[in-house]
Amino acid sequence: MFKILILSFLIIVSSIETKAQKIEGKDSTDVNEMLSGVMNRLDIYNTKWLTIGVQHDFISSTFGLQISNGYDERPLIHFEDFSEDFVFKLQGNTDFNKDYSYGISAGWKYPRYLSLLAVEFYKYNYPTRDFDFINFNISAETFIKNTGIIAKLKLGYHDLNNENNIGLELGLSNIFIYQKLYAGLTTGYYFDYFTYSAFIKSFVYKKLVGIEFGYENIDKYDFLKAGLTFTFKR
Repeated sequence: MFKILILSFLIIVSSIETKAQKIEGKDSTDVNEMLSGVMNRLDIYNTKWLTIGVQHDFISSTFGLQISNGYDERPLIHFEDFSEDFVFKLQGNTDFNKDYSYGISAGWKYPRYLSLLAVEFYKYNYPTRDFDFINFNISAETFIKNTGIIAKLKLGYHDLNNENNIGLELGLSNIFIYQKLYAGLTTGYYFDYFTYSAFIKSFVYKKLVGIEFGYENIDKYDFLKAGLTFTFKR
C-alpha cells in the first residue's frame, strides 16, 4: 500500500512538472513574439472606448460638445485596457449667435520612443471678442521613465487676426492619482506673443463620469472652460 502511494505521488509530481514546463514554454513564446513584433501585445485585449462630453467657456459664453475614443482619457486608462492605437477627438463650441469654434485632434499611440504622435487643427471665429484664430500643430508626447510625468513638445502654426506666426510649445503633465486624476501645464512662444495653458482631468465615478477644467491664454485673449464627460466601453 505504501509503495502504491509513493508511486502515485511520483506520477502526480511528474505530471505537474510537465504542465509547468508547457506553460513556461508558452509564456516564453508569447513574450518573444511580443518583443519581436510578430504579435501585438494589444491583440490580447480588445477594449475600445467612446467619450461624449459637454463644456462651457465662461469668458466667451460658449457651449460645446465633444466626442472621442478616449483621446484625453488615455493617461487614466491602463494601456492593457486601451486596445486602439489610433485616437481622435472632435469638438465644437458656439454662443448660439455669431461666435463659434471647431477642432479635430488625431494621433497614433506608441510610435517608436513616444507615447503619442498627434496633429491638431482648431478654428475660432469670435467676432464679439475680435478673435479670429487658426491653430495647426504637430505634437509628440513621451513618459519620463519611472515617473508619472508626461513631457510634450509641440510645433505650431498660428493665424491670429490675419497675422501668421510659427512657434514652439513645451508642456508637462503628471498623473497625481493613478487612473483617477492628472493635470498639466504648457507654455509656448510665437515670436509676437506667448501662450499659456493649464488643465485638470479626473474621473469622479469609476471610468464613466469625468470632469475637466482648463485655462488658456493666447496673446491678450483668455479662455476658462469646464466640462463634463461620459466614457463608455464600446
